[in-house]
Parts: sequence; C-alpha cells; structure tokens
Amino acid sequence: MASVACTDQAACAPVPLRRSGDVTSLILSVAASVGAAVIISFVFAPRLAARAKRIQVSHDARDEFQKRTLGIYTLCVNLQQTSAAGEPARQRFGADTERWSRQIDESTQWLADNWHLVALTYPQRGGLPRLITRYAFAVRAIWLSQERPPDVQLQMLKDLTEPVCRVFATPRKFTHVLRTAADISELRRMLDGLESAEAPPAVQETQSRQGNRNQLPALRSSSRAAAQRAWPAG
Repeated sequence: MASVACTDQAACAPVPLRRSGDVTSLILSVAASVGAAVIISFVFAPRLAARAKRIQVSHDARDEFQKRTLGIYTLCVNLQQTSAAGEPARQRFGADTERWSRQIDESTQWLADNWHLVALTYPQRGGLPRLITRYAFAVRAIWLSQERPPDVQLQMLKDLTEPVCRVFATPRKFTHVLRTAADISELRRMLDGLESAEAPPAVQETQSRQGNRNQLPALRSSSRAAAQRAWPAG
C-alpha cells in the first residue's frame, strides 16, 4: 500500500516528552495539597469544631435563660390575674394554677442549678455575670420562702424579673442602651435591698459598721470644714 503523506506539519509533529522537572513540580504540588489537607483535618478541624460547639452551648444557655425569665414573669401575671378574679375563677382555673406554680418552681430551680452556664457567656466588665448569679438565687429564695404570703411572693418575683427580661430578653438596639443601664441599676438596687433584708442580724450589723466606717472620712472632712468656717485663721 502506498503511504499517505501528512499535509499538516503541526498535527504530525511528534509529541515531546515531559521533562523531569515538570514531573517533580507536579508531585510536590500534590504532596503539598495532601499535607495541608491532613494538617487541617487533624489540627485545625477539631479546634474549630470544639469552638463551634462551645458557641452553640453559650447561645443555647442564653436562649434558655430568656425562656425561663419570660416564663416566670408571664406565670406570675397569670397567677395574679386568677387570684384577683375572685373565688369562682380560682376554682375554675385550679388545675392551671397548680401547673403554673409547678412551672415557676421548675424555672427557679433551673436558674439556681444552671446560672453558671449563662453567667460565663457574658464578659466580666459591667458586672453582668454577678448580676445573673444574684438574680438566680434571689428568685429561688423568694419562691421557697414560707414566711411570705403567696401574693407577696408573686409580686416580688414579678418586680425582680421585669428588669431582667428587659435587659436580657429584648432585642439589643442603640436606642435601648440608656434604658438597659437604668434597668441594671434598678435590678441592683432591688437585689441589694432584698439581700440586706434577708441577711442575719450579725451580717446586717457588720454591713452597718462597714457603711459607717466608709462614711467616717467624709464626716471628718465635713467637720473639719465646719470648724474652719467657725474659727477663721488669724
């Protein structure tokens, strides 16, 4: 048979062999990619997964805290309205009032048992962790107290929980900054009054002495100024 001549020189040209340097570069690139993938999967991936889990736990704790505080406030309102409606309403909602009371007991118990899960999610600056801790034990102590009438208990729980709901359970906006600061101050004031009222007599006496001791420098300076005005120099 007669051979057919190749008319296209570029197509008929022999394919040059790949140089050894190109093969080495390709192998190094593949090895680097595999090594980077291994390092990421064994070193960084577990840390990122653990960090994501901690963040999720923090958000879950905050959501549960908001749910419990809003629930306490709502249940207090329900019980107060039922009590104020009269005896027929109390008999009609007897099963509901028992269920609402159990829910308050469960919520205050959850706050006393899990306050650290919420407090540790906030920075120490501003005193929010300490405020959450004090509130959790205060509402539990109020609910477990036997010397207070039920109506007084509900009113105290409602008054103490209302600023907490405004601080931690409302959307954070720039216009609410001043209101949040006022709510925090109000909550601190109520907690201070409650803790000082429920403190043993020895503790109250110690706090009174400390307060008087803190006032001594101001009293001394004011007395010294009054003496200087009464007896001018020269």
